[in-house]
Amino acid sequence: MYTLGDIVQRGIGILLLPLYTRYLETSEYGAAILANVLAGFVEIAFSFHLRTCLVRFAHDAPDDKEYLGRLYGTVFGFVTLLSAVLLLASIPLVLPVIGFIGISEFWIPYVYLTLLLGATSSFFRMLQRVMQADQNAKTYVIQQWAFLLLGSGTTIILMVQFSLGGLSIVIGATVASVSFFFYTWVYLFWRYNLVIDRSLLRDCLAYSLPLLPNGVGGALPRITDRIFLSSVSVGVAGVYSAGYRFGEALSYLTGGFFTAHLPWFYSSMGEGESGRKQIVHVGKRAVLVVSVLALFFALFAEEAINFLLGVAYHESWKVVPLAAFYVVFNVLKDFWLKPLTYKKSSTRYVPVTTYTFALLSILFTAWMVPIFGMMGAAGAILIARFLSSFIMLYFSLKQERVGYPIGEMYGIAIGMFFLSLVAYLPVTGLFYIKLTLAVGVTALTLSVCREECRQIVQVLRRRVATLSS
Repeated sequence: MYTLGDIVQRGIGILLLPLYTRYLETSEYGAAILANVLAGFVEIAFSFHLRTCLVRFAHDAPDDKEYLGRLYGTVFGFVTLLSAVLLLASIPLVLPVIGFIGISEFWIPYVYLTLLLGATSSFFRMLQRVMQADQNAKTYVIQQWAFLLLGSGTTIILMVQFSLGGLSIVIGATVASVSFFFYTWVYLFWRYNLVIDRSLLRDCLAYSLPLLPNGVGGALPRITDRIFLSSVSVGVAGVYSAGYRFGEALSYLTGGFFTAHLPWFYSSMGEGESGRKQIVHVGKRAVLVVSVLALFFALFAEEAINFLLGVAYHESWKVVPLAAFYVVFNVLKDFWLKPLTYKKSSTRYVPVTTYTFALLSILFTAWMVPIFGMMGAAGAILIARFLSSFIMLYFSLKQERVGYPIGEMYGIAIGMFFLSLVAYLPVTGLFYIKLTLAVGVTALTLSVCREECRQIVQVLRRRVATLSS
């Protein structure tokens, strides 16, 4: 259910790409994506990244309504006050800063919308964390759908009927974000007796503030690659963004998996050796499946993008393999991260990995973009994520050894990446070579996961039998 919700909510960006690439110039799309990425950075800064504490602290007393009322009242109340203060302080600075930097007035509405979007978008994300903590998958999916329909519907109307160009994407996201800010408070007031607890706030901040640099550092590479490319051409940044969005669509599948995996991981860790064995088994299979999916994304990206997107965006397929395998190594990093978040005192190690990733990605991007253009941007982020994942692994092993077969998991990911490079071969009949490779890898994966496949078939048969009766 969580995966379905994340696929729908995030995947709409992929589904709307054919529309965007036919109605928007590459520079307009590049500007809109840059604004949305910057809004994510603002959201982390304006909320102190407190959403990271919700699932972990709710896990301490999941059935205690009084405690949950204090937890949610404290976190949502503090973030509301903090976001309002920072937003009001930022608005008067927009025009002076733009004038000082000397950028075009074209960017003024984008900057105002970015601030408003960043100040309000944390509330939808935090509300979904509440659903995750309650393991309320049905409401989680319904809210994802509602957020999706509101934002996308607004975007389409403004783009098609009013010809607002790239601004329509940012306005649509802002309308959905502001609307769910009010919905979130109504939802919480109806279900909990909300109270602000200063002592609990201190505990939440002590947990989340060490993760704040992790969030900021994680967002920085997504900003710097667009900024460096925009300095070359905003149009190039638009083409790159279209291809990267297509490649990272794989994260929409993995995002749903990790949404469900997090509370399950905490519970399994408390079950001793049997729980850890289950965690290891799931981890191995997850890396295999994600790596195979990334290979498929890479092999058939050119055909998919040439069919779906406007002609001006056809070259964007070249960044898809690199973007897809960034997701794979990010999955490995997330597996190493879980033991650190389980042990509350260990979250202080997380920023080190994020700083490393941010620093490496910025350095590699500054070096590679002038030489390789958009391929340099995608390659820089992939290399930085691969190298920084070992830092996370080091701290994870130092604090809590789960028992993952590390060499095997990295070997699967690296092996599939090298297979994906077949997509760049300049040979005749390449499509049939890629198809043969995909069929062979699929057969091998199914043979390895035959027990899991058998269990899935049994579940489907039971469901069909239930529906028939």
